[in-house]
Amino acid sequence: MSETIATLQIRTITHTLIGGYNASPYSIRLNLPEFPRAQEFKGLWRWWFRALIGGVLWESGLRGNELKERTRKISMDVLGSLKSASKFVLNVNLDFKEWESRFKKVENIPTDETVSFSKVVPPCKSKSHASFQFSPIPPRLFLLQMGLPQEVAGSRISCFEPGVSLSLTLKRRPRGARISISKLEEKVALEAFCLSLIFGGIGAITRRGFGATYIDAINGCDNEDIKGPVEKIFKEGDEEALRNFINQVMKDARDLLQVGVSEALQELPDFPILSSQDRIFRWTLRKLKLEEDKEVDGILQKMGYEDTEAMRLLAWLGYSTVKAVWKINNNKAPTDPGYDFHTWILGLPREAGRTGYKPVNEKYNRRVSSISLKPLRRMNDRSWNIMVYGFVSKDWPEIKHFSCSSAPRPVDKPIDQAFNQAWNTVLELLR
Repeated sequence: MSETIATLQIRTITHTLIGGYNASPYSIRLNLPEFPRAQEFKGLWRWWFRALIGGVLWESGLRGNELKERTRKISMDVLGSLKSASKFVLNVNLDFKEWESRFKKVENIPTDETVSFSKVVPPCKSKSHASFQFSPIPPRLFLLQMGLPQEVAGSRISCFEPGVSLSLTLKRRPRGARISISKLEEKVALEAFCLSLIFGGIGAITRRGFGATYIDAINGCDNEDIKGPVEKIFKEGDEEALRNFINQVMKDARDLLQVGVSEALQELPDFPILSSQDRIFRWTLRKLKLEEDKEVDGILQKMGYEDTEAMRLLAWLGYSTVKAVWKINNNKAPTDPGYDFHTWILGLPREAGRTGYKPVNEKYNRRVSSISLKPLRRMNDRSWNIMVYGFVSKDWPEIKHFSCSSAPRPVDKPIDQAFNQAWNTVLELLR
């Protein structure tokens, strides 16, 4: 019997930054780009498997340390740990020549070239401060290269152009390893892997749309209730198909763990989990269309980017999470006080100079964004289906807000209220 469970043919639809040992997609010393590795997909898969198992156990009534420990144990039993092997093997196959031909080394960074804000975030054209000037590249790329020598800066924002492909083959670990795998366990593992590619991506800045993965086909899979829905989600951007697939995955996980659903409680989970409750796990699909803009395209082409439409989309997604943009959207100037705009929920660290948010305990200075933006499908008329999704959980440190106009003060906005404000603002900017 073949040990292969399925082979997923995927490709990227946005620019991809693969970070090497020095966090750069390109090594100046070796004159080589960094390529995707199996470990990257395994990490993404593990994160979503943990969110799935944690969600099913949380909805069954498990709480606190018991929830964390059981989630951790099940995840390690299935996907392995430092002490035990995973029940599955993941092989990544790619054409290095194809990937190398799609790598664009950025050598010219015109940092002084800006465009009016309305060109970066189109829904704000009518706002009173839309004439403010912004860089046309995504804000994360701008920060990555800021203040660095030209060559080093270029290596930090060089990337693979959209459209590179690879295959991911999921296999059972050989029987000689004395590992028992049930058909349901195999199915749930594959479903979680598909979820990771529906919602996630390859490389860095994936929560802002970079490295977006698109599943072209699932081959060798005898579970038609996985293959059919997943391919429909990508090919049609079908929201109902995605909703049904998530429900199916959670049902299969409950059957695997032999748990039910308890009465819903109002408390928040201790870590990000999948849930049937919209206040815990929320997602929606948006359709965005980019108009042709020769000025912005010219600046991006001068930098070396070939697919300017995809890069402009990434800029739009990135700027929708920036506090200065939120201010403009509310007819304020970017320099106006912004204490009431709670962008800390979109990830830490979040500071510039003497302003921003800092954890009271510097040990907890990093926390990923609660809201992510994933391009799901690209259409021929410069339109895109964008997945906006987010998790509401309690694992946020105590935070202080720093401002030039006032003394540092604690952030007392409840997590769920900050999430709702950010969610509504991002959706308003993505229309």
